[in-house]
Amino acid sequence: MTTRVKDGTKCFRCNKQGCRKEKGFFIDTFFEGSHLSCKEIFQLAYFWSQNLTAQEFLQFQMKRNDGTVISTRTIVDWKQFLRDICVEHLARNPVMLGGPGTIVEIDETVISRRKYNRAWYN
Repeated sequence: MTTRVKDGTKCFRCNKQGCRKEKGFFIDTFFEGSHLSCKEIFQLAYFWSQNLTAQEFLQFQMKRNDGTVISTRTIVDWKQFLRDICVEHLARNPVMLGGPGTIVEIDETVISRRKYNRAWYN
């Protein structure tokens, strides 16, 4: 197979005389169907991996060459997609905490706020 550019996008092309089939680079990958470029997806994944969670900062960093900004909704969708990939990986490859002769202490965490000056029935 060789690579070639067809209609502005790169694809693979079979060189067998009877075949000559073509297949795009992103077919059967999570890049398929995305309106973002490969570079933008990798940038977003990098910023997400660096734990840059401020939406405005992500949008500032994700400006395109023509000056447009990737929408907030698109960034939120891709961040969720990246989290889903991590969840799937950890589900397939569980990590064991502790082991024989090792004590693992688990502490409770409260993830809520107190409602000061409010009745319990509000």
